[in-house]
Amino acid sequence: MSNQTISRESDAVERAFDEKALTGREKDAVRSLLQGMTAQSAAKAMGVSPSSVGSYRGRAYEKLGVASGRELIVLLQAILGKASALSLS
Repeated sequence: MSNQTISRESDAVERAFDEKALTGREKDAVRSLLQGMTAQSAAKAMGVSPSSVGSYRGRAYEKLGVASGRELIVLLQAILGKASALSLS
């Protein structure tokens, strides 16, 4: 995968986050989840409590219209699929 492809995919995810008005902390909490971090390890990295990470993730899920981390991944895969399809056309 080229750096250009990764950049396009990252831009597509950021646009989705921005369209749904995720705050910086909500974005950080979602990114930590996508990196496989637990709420506890994300909390340490973010300098907040694990319950705060859970709250940020919960608000992000609500804004993105998903109910779980699994649904979030499916949504992001769909977004990335659209970004790839657009870059091929």
